[in-house]
Amino acid sequence: MTKTGTANLLVDGIYKHDKNIYTSAGIVEKDGYQRVIVTFIKEAQHKNLYAATVAVPLFELITEHMLIHDKIIS
Repeated sequence: MTKTGTANLLVDGIYKHDKNIYTSAGIVEKDGYQRVIVTFIKEAQHKNLYAATVAVPLFELITEHMLIHDKIIS
């Protein structure tokens, strides 16, 4: 389960529509294994993106590497 967010960045007290931060947060559980992972990407190279297309792939990659490292999956 993940929750995503796309927001405009605040620069000098003004929200900039061309500067964004993308977030993805989720809980990973299996048996007694529990982790919370949060990813943030500030100002992606491309414009008009959403967190689902920017932050979620990073979340998935980090989750996969962490599960392999912790020997939860092989």
